[in-house]
Amino acid sequence: MFLEVNFFIEGGHVLTQGNFRHCSFAVVDGKFDFRSDVNHKCTTISAKNRDVLPGIIDLHGDAFEHVLMPRSSVSMPVRTALLEVDKQLLANGITTAYHGVTLSYEPGLRSFEQAKIFLDELQFCRQYLSARHQLHLRVETFAFAYFHEIPELISRFSDPILAFNDHLTPVINDDAVIKRKLKKMASRSGMTEEAYLAMIKDLWAKNKDIDDHIQILAKSCGSKAVFFSHDEYDVQQRRKFRALGCHVSEFPMAEDVAHDAQNHFEFVVMGAPNALRGLSHNGAISARDMIKKGLCNILSSDYYYPSLLASMYLLADQQILSLSEAWKLVSANPADALKLTNQGRIEDGNDADFILVARTELGPVVTDVFCRGRHAYHIDLPS
Repeated sequence: MFLEVNFFIEGGHVLTQGNFRHCSFAVVDGKFDFRSDVNHKCTTISAKNRDVLPGIIDLHGDAFEHVLMPRSSVSMPVRTALLEVDKQLLANGITTAYHGVTLSYEPGLRSFEQAKIFLDELQFCRQYLSARHQLHLRVETFAFAYFHEIPELISRFSDPILAFNDHLTPVINDDAVIKRKLKKMASRSGMTEEAYLAMIKDLWAKNKDIDDHIQILAKSCGSKAVFFSHDEYDVQQRRKFRALGCHVSEFPMAEDVAHDAQNHFEFVVMGAPNALRGLSHNGAISARDMIKKGLCNILSSDYYYPSLLASMYLLADQQILSLSEAWKLVSANPADALKLTNQGRIEDGNDADFILVARTELGPVVTDVFCRGRHAYHIDLPS
């Protein structure tokens, strides 16, 4: 249980109603309250010299896997890992994290069995964690043997994401990709390279049935989750998933895919590590260039939690976007994509998920985090 305390946030540089302004506000019963007569009933916290920003909503993060398995074939207890992940999220200003849990045809780390164990533990641990830990179930389209289990899995979580992933097709049809990735994929699966290759070839032999399996899964989960499509490589694929009710294109592999999504007023998610570095780690399109062209409206942490906060200030420093416009990529737009009507904005009556950020010589530093109105994180900076 958490002790409910009301707060008065005094004198910050607050991002509210689309712009920054110097103001104060209260947090009452877990909600933003901009009335002027409530401060005497609250614990006052100074936000002097701080940017006060909506809490980051991370729609796709799988950095937790590095905490679960810090070295190849070395697994840690899930509860221990989740406690550590919770600290990492808060330190990086993430108040809502959608964990990218992969349900794959592979054994090992990304197997159905491991996904179920993780979700069982996540469901138990959430009551003790400070950030909002949510589910982004990344379903490999060739993992159809487990599709009948998915409706029950996602029904355990509020506002879950169900993402359609196909990492087999680009591999099986490209000998160079197989040569480059086979060792890593086999290692994380606990298989020999020969056995792994035989497995994916056997699955590929059933590829003509994949669309039927996807249709059945979409119909069984349509009212239970928001659909994403991952790594779309052409417009035809975007149109196929749009027909299934999927209006979020995640990490499109070609610019024309993003153009097509934009033309249909859909959301395009790119990786914040890509935006921070200015290029993709795997040779895909540049998120920073996509933002400049107006073709990306959401950023996610992907594999590196610190990238979200850092990339926001970088976009502002390089005058690609103002900070208020950039911050929409990690707060208001993710909230809109998932219809989280009480999150993503510092507005009267919304859930009080917000962060205080100091601008230092090292870069932006999160000093305080409030989630559901609770003061979940604080650090003192050297004077």
